[in-house]
Amino acid sequence: MRSVARDLPAAVVITSFVIFQAAANADHLPADLLATGKPETTLAGINLVSTKLADVLRMYGPPARQTTVPNNPSWTGYIWNLPNAKLELGVDRDGSGTQITDIYVEGSDKGKVGSTGRGIHLGEHIEDLKRIYGDRLMVQAVHADPSKPRMEFSGVTAAQRRAVFQWKSEEFTLTAGLDSDDRIIALWLILPECYPGGCE
Repeated sequence: MRSVARDLPAAVVITSFVIFQAAANADHLPADLLATGKPETTLAGINLVSTKLADVLRMYGPPARQTTVPNNPSWTGYIWNLPNAKLELGVDRDGSGTQITDIYVEGSDKGKVGSTGRGIHLGEHIEDLKRIYGDRLMVQAVHADPSKPRMEFSGVTAAQRRAVFQWKSEEFTLTAGLDSDDRIIALWLILPECYPGGCE
């Protein structure tokens, strides 16, 4: 059986995932599940607050490819196929400049590419996540079809479960994709909605 996504033009498929990504960014965890303490802001050596696209290009070189979508001309997705990991970067350009909006990494890299700023690595266990970030999180089943490849810029969709940490202070969101043994196979870090300053 063929995937419906394979029959659609690439722009339509990517557009749907950018919409999905925006919806995921807008979701808010219940107050009793919001993580406390300092939020995670770094993944793959990229800090959502301070790293610029030019810094990422210096770190990883030119991307393997980049993509845009017709319904959101200010957004560009960048993809790097690295030796032990795949890295995806969402970037938004508006009148005030360029902002990295999210970082996604999957694979087996346990170095900089596959690590958060607080030291969580691809391959570690959900208990390692809790040790670093606390036990206020949401764990949910993914319901992915294992026979179909993950679509780029769709977040953590090719996993058994995902563990979602969202911080009370600024709502940075870190999602870890988990395999059947609760080991991390993917990490996705998202900038808060309407960052900085909120949605006033």
